[in-house]
Amino acid sequence: MKDWTQDTLNLKIKQLVSVIAHMNDHKGPDLLGVCEVENKEVMTLLVDQLILETQRNYGIAHHDTEDGRGIDIAFIYDTDRLEKNLM
Repeated sequence: MKDWTQDTLNLKIKQLVSVIAHMNDHKGPDLLGVCEVENKEVMTLLVDQLILETQRNYGIAHHDTEDGRGIDIAFIYDTDRLEKNLM
């Protein structure tokens, strides 16, 4: 993205983690659907930090869409509570 730096990305991830970690009575969500995701690598950065903040075992279900802008969708889920089942 134009004018995005590593520092900008790190700040965005930090802010998102802060908000997401406060969900579910400050335990983090069991399941969170996200849209307009840049790519799986960005989701991995987010989830890695979220795991450190919440001490939960999060996994990612990510889907590359055919959107011309390159925007994907994903779910973040607690692997201790939910199972990823791909058909």
